[in-house]
Amino acid sequence: MSQGAFAVRTLDRLARGVRVTGELDLATSPQLAAALEDWIADGEGDVSVELAGVTFIDSTAIGVLVQAHLRQSSSGVRLRIVDPSAVVLRVLHLAGLLTVLQIDTSGGVLS
Repeated sequence: MSQGAFAVRTLDRLARGVRVTGELDLATSPQLAAALEDWIADGEGDVSVELAGVTFIDSTAIGVLVQAHLRQSSSGVRLRIVDPSAVVLRVLHLAGLLTVLQIDTSGGVLS
């Protein structure tokens, strides 16, 4: 499924998180997990995952987001899903995660 080049862009210390574009699947989820692990490990506050540019997401990627959410929650900070694409929002809805994950549809972390 290669409709868009995959990229995980680490944001700066103020935005604290990552911006993901392309397809999030079995092949690319490890990159997202590694990027999130860096932010979660420092334990300095909420972490944002901007998903506006995601064109496909599978259960592996959903698992990465849920695991990151659980790790963040146990340390008292939040994992924010920011500006998810329509594809991501639909999959999160079907998975029953709209009320589990903190989802912010008000816009991206960076302009």
